Parts: sequence; C-alpha cells; structure tokens
Amino acid sequence: MRFYSYNYLLEQIAKFDWWGAVFTLFLIICLIFTLFKYNKGHKESKFRELAIIFTLTIIVVISIKITQYQESHINDNRYRQAVHFIEVVAEDLKTDKENIYINTSASIDGALVRIGTLYFRVISGDNGENYLLEKIDLENPKVELIEVRK
Repeated sequence: MRFYSYNYLLEQIAKFDWWGAVFTLFLIICLIFTLFKYNKGHKESKFRELAIIFTLTIIVVISIKITQYQESHINDNRYRQAVHFIEVVAEDLKTDKENIYINTSASIDGALVRIGTLYFRVISGDNGENYLLEKIDLENPKVELIEVRK
C-alpha cells in the first residue's frame, strides 16, 4: 500500500512542459521563416507547402497541449484537495505536515491516512473542512512511503 507525503503531493502540482513550449516556439519560427521566404518574391511552391505543413503541425500541437492542460488541471485539483486536507488535519492535530501521509490523491472520503505510526480511515463531510478520522489497525501492512525525489 502506497502512502504519499505532503511534499510529494505539492511537487505533483503544475509541472510546466518546457519541451512542449520550446517545440511549439520552434515550429512558429519555422513557419515565419518559410512565409518570409515565400513572400520574398520567389513564390516557390515548396515554401508554400512547407508553410501549410508547419501551420497544420502547429494546430495539432496546440490541440494536444490544450487537451494536456485540461487533464493536468483536473489532476492539479485532485492534488490540491489532498494537500489542503493534509494541511487541515495537521492544523487540527497540531502536528507537522511532513508526518502525515495519505494513500490516495483521488478522493479524500474513504482514504487511509498515516499520522506518525497510526493509521486512520477518513470519513469526509460536506466540504473539505469537516471530516472524521477513524483509527484502524492494519494486519501485516506492506507500506511504501512515497517521498519527493531530490
């Protein structure tokens, strides 16, 4: 069973794809260059065709990036919910956030939480602020604590 640390969940939020941005910028520069060559007076069909290929490629890349952004936004919200829950529990129990691990980032209700060496099942209320921790005992737990890689 995997338990994720507070710092690991923070690290998963909003990773920017620099390679995708650089690739898109490179395609735009190539498109501008081919349009410049085409309009310079030669009016060669190879530059027109290259411009069409670059334009279509840019449209495809931007469409893929929009889809990836939407998916990452959904994942960010899940991670933010788990991070917020850990912060609330740490404040309520007056413990350090780094001592709290959660076994999921998908849904807080029904999740297992490890605080120190104790395990709890979370029963959440109507919002993220109301919750109930039910102490549980795990039989032969195979626990893997996921931390941030340095």
